[in-house]
Amino acid sequence: MRVCFYTLGCKVNLNETGALEQMFRGAGFTIVPEGEEADVVVNSCTVTNFGDQKSRKWLRRAKRENPGAVTVLTGCYPQAFPEEAAQFMEADLVCGNGDRKAILDNVLKLLDGRDMYGYQIIEELACRSNNVFQMKAGTLYPLLHGLEKKGLLESYEEHADSARVRKYYRLTQKGKKFLQEKTDEFLRRQQNSGRRSLL
Repeated sequence: MRVCFYTLGCKVNLNETGALEQMFRGAGFTIVPEGEEADVVVNSCTVTNFGDQKSRKWLRRAKRENPGAVTVLTGCYPQAFPEEAAQFMEADLVCGNGDRKAILDNVLKLLDGRDMYGYQIIEELACRSNNVFQMKAGTLYPLLHGLEKKGLLESYEEHADSARVRKYYRLTQKGKKFLQEKTDEFLRRQQNSGRRSLL
């Protein structure tokens, strides 16, 4: 997965962004510069009114350019004025920078429950398996099409920008039930194999 950081403010904010970059990189994210396609956008802002306005403008643009992304507002402003910062409709997650781990955990939770397009699914599979499991687009799309025909997935198209339309996928209720059944079956098999090995 790809993450873009945008920092407003002083050296403290730059240092905070550096620490967040290191933490996200350690969790398997790729850091990309502003303007590139990103799955997560983190904005570390200042307490000033100018920083507030600039943050809103930047987050709004980021949402428009990356419609499937998770946008995060963190830094001095939400740390000092959490109630005001919570009014930022442009941000999916608002939190101070007191607990960086909580920022990462919440981002991962938000990403886990979102709709994804093909490229994101390929990257997510690689990320979650530490690059052990790799899938090419030519293999993925027929698989997604088959799951959609079975009613386990549904898809919809959305404009990413003026020149591109993306097809997003999400689990249906039938798909969620099927996934839960397979997870339970896998856990039962693990438990049974563990018991056998002890005999």
